[in-house]
Amino acid sequence: MAFKNKYFFITGIFLIVGFLSCDNSPSDPEPEESDFPQSVDITAPSASITYWDDKSIACSHNQPKYTEKAMWLVNNEEVACIAGELDTNLAAGEYKITVRIADEVDGKEKVVQQSVTITVKEGFSVSLDRPKANDEFFVGEEVSCAATVTPEKYTDALQVSVGGVDCTDGSVKIAESGELTARAWVTVDNRTESDVITLIAKPVVAGKIYPLTDRGVAFASGFELTLKAGGETHNAQTDADGEFSIKSDRFAELSGHEVTLTVAESSDFYGAKAILTAEELKALIEEDRLGFVLAPKQWQVRCGPMAGKSTSIKLPEAFKRYNPNGTYASYSSFYMLFKVVGKLMYRMLLPKDRPLQVAFNRKESEVAITAADSTSFWQETGQVEEKICRGDLFTPATIDEVPTIRDGVWV
Repeated sequence: MAFKNKYFFITGIFLIVGFLSCDNSPSDPEPEESDFPQSVDITAPSASITYWDDKSIACSHNQPKYTEKAMWLVNNEEVACIAGELDTNLAAGEYKITVRIADEVDGKEKVVQQSVTITVKEGFSVSLDRPKANDEFFVGEEVSCAATVTPEKYTDALQVSVGGVDCTDGSVKIAESGELTARAWVTVDNRTESDVITLIAKPVVAGKIYPLTDRGVAFASGFELTLKAGGETHNAQTDADGEFSIKSDRFAELSGHEVTLTVAESSDFYGAKAILTAEELKALIEEDRLGFVLAPKQWQVRCGPMAGKSTSIKLPEAFKRYNPNGTYASYSSFYMLFKVVGKLMYRMLLPKDRPLQVAFNRKESEVAITAADSTSFWQETGQVEEKICRGDLFTPATIDEVPTIRDGVWV
């Protein structure tokens, strides 16, 4: 009896230990009923976004704990969502995208899901046909523009520009030198595809000839121009509008050289010449165009007491400084000075310059300037104004109002 009791006692201990061991054994964690989501929302794709058949489509939802248990369906057919993208290629059309999360809770299957309808459109591309990369043009030349859009149905959205100037409709004139960007692009439903290249615009020496006559600017076709620099000589001729353009691949290499630009004399007009450094010429043509006013060899007076009379113009003498004791004692000169890249040059009188302020520089005069001198001077200027039919050439001023000869006339 004692043996039996001992047997049953030991057996009972083993049974208790066994029950305790079963109660404490580890098991796979299962989401509790309270953890299972009441709903799921698709965060991608979105019904408000247009998708494309040549681009991937994102897939994500707002229940990250159940990512591995989520099933994705496209038009009710299961599709994998790998690394946040649907593992399928969708052709253009409409699709119902569904995410479904299912799990067993308390012996029952729980399911939540959401669907969204998206639109997929046919993708597109654009290729710039003209101009080509590294094409070279001279400033002033027309650049033809063309591009190909694939598929053609998106061609209406095509835009093309060169140097920021639109040339979608065919061509654009190059306005500045240097590297220019040419771009063709198409934008549809917030998607933009583009093709961008760089082309080279080379500088030109361009400008216009103004042959001056008593009747205004004359017909300016056929004037000959010559540019010499760096051991090279370039020739050009004006067109019907007096325009000229001299092109050279070496203009960019002329740094440090002197440039001489000459307009040849004709039977009716004096020629002209400009001598500049390459840097001065570059600054001029970048900011503006060159212009030459050609003086006529004959001039007919149109009004005043000498109306109808013609006179020859002695241009060389007009630019000689008056010197009463020198060779040019019989000549006087009348011109304005202005600065070009730091150099003083002659220029014609503009309407804004008139009337010219005239001051008697008594302080620096070698002889005293009397009241009689003043009276005589203004009588003679009046006669000049009368003879050339301009009554607004001169006006009296004090020396303080004309501090330098660039501000007016010193007498």
